[in-house]
Amino acid sequence: MSEVSDLAEDDLIKVVLAGLSKTTESMAAGRLFTMVGLLAPLLTHDAALEALSFGMSLFEATLTEKDGDGPWSANLEPPANMDESIAGYIYASLADPRASMRWQAAHVVVELSAVGKVAILDYLVRMAQKKVGGTFADARLHFYDLHAVANGSYSPFHAAQ
Repeated sequence: MSEVSDLAEDDLIKVVLAGLSKTTESMAAGRLFTMVGLLAPLLTHDAALEALSFGMSLFEATLTEKDGDGPWSANLEPPANMDESIAGYIYASLADPRASMRWQAAHVVVELSAVGKVAILDYLVRMAQKKVGGTFADARLHFYDLHAVANGSYSPFHAAQ
């Protein structure tokens, strides 16, 4: 879009935000979330960290140890390796309760195979063999691994072999 307008991306974002600030209509939650995507590139590292800390502090008053995956543990630490993180995200998507999401994730696996992303596929296969969803899976979903490996009648692990 910046090519069409001859404006730098930051300037274009400022124009859009200025236009949104002049509207008199209240915004739905979905529109507010899209505004975050517009604001993020304009924030400094410190401002982004402050905004995140503020948002997280709003949750602290309402969260209990029973929420989410429970109290913090080393098992919740995301992988340091980017390929392993991507594999975890894909594995979680393969186990998503929505068939449409599982189908999309299966296609991601097929495309990773086609372009030779062996490292990601290796991590993905290891997760399937261990039958653990890792950081990206809800620890309370006991049959997560069954969804991820047996994606309906089509399993990307069989297609990738």
